Amino acid sequence: MVQELGMAVYVAPGLAGTGVFADRAYGRGEQIIGIDGPVHSGAELDLIGFRPGYPLQIDLDRYMLVEAPFVYCNHSCDPNGGITPDLKLVAVRDIAAGEEICFDYSSTMLEDNAWTMECGCKTARCRGRVEDFDRLPPDDQRYLLDHVGVMPFIVRALAARPANA
Repeated sequence: MVQELGMAVYVAPGLAGTGVFADRAYGRGEQIIGIDGPVHSGAELDLIGFRPGYPLQIDLDRYMLVEAPFVYCNHSCDPNGGITPDLKLVAVRDIAAGEEICFDYSSTMLEDNAWTMECGCKTARCRGRVEDFDRLPPDDQRYLLDHVGVMPFIVRALAARPANA
């Protein structure tokens, strides 16, 4: 079943359960959707019962309970979408009409916990596991930094760590 959202995306069965699909073609760098929802600390999320990995990490100890349609975006280790510092989902390469829009969950994760998720994206770049950005192999970190984008809080936090940490 397809859910129309009054924008140029739609929600339908996807890569892993429900996904977000392009209703039209998008060019590299073009905004697809804005990302919105209430923001909480990790302690607040624990109190209201949200499990690790679901809310979108937007800063150190700041998480957004994202709303539709973004809540349905699936992970890919070779994503066609990325998140900007002002919380917009943008095309990181050309996207065809009807193509599922995915982003790399690790580009938003730096939680210093052991939460991971098995990846089933089956792309040539598939790492087999979704985990915090700083736990990714250096080549995968560089790819995300150079081609996809990484949340600014991750870049700041890693730059502030001692060189041998």
